[in-house]
Amino acid sequence: GRSLIEELVGIPVRVEYASEYRYQPILDLDDSLVVAISQSGETADTLEAMRVAREHGAKVVGLVNVVGSTIARESDGGVYLHAGPEIGVASTKA
Repeated sequence: GRSLIEELVGIPVRVEYASEYRYQPILDLDDSLVVAISQSGETADTLEAMRVAREHGAKVVGLVNVVGSTIARESDGGVYLHAGPEIGVASTKA
């Protein structure tokens, strides 16, 4: 996805794992856009990462499947994915 976005919009793109984002040094993110992706819109690591990014000056767009979710509400803008309900299948081997 990173290369495609860079090619389409002509700007550098960085991809980060939400679970690791808060543990690294954060630069000034003024003029930056963070895209927070979560099926439920409630993923704790993604919520924390977007909050940290916002504290450092970033604008946040949420890509979620649940209208009214926390990520949808706390984002500066959002995209509803229309992906339907998430169906989890229990593991039969552990």
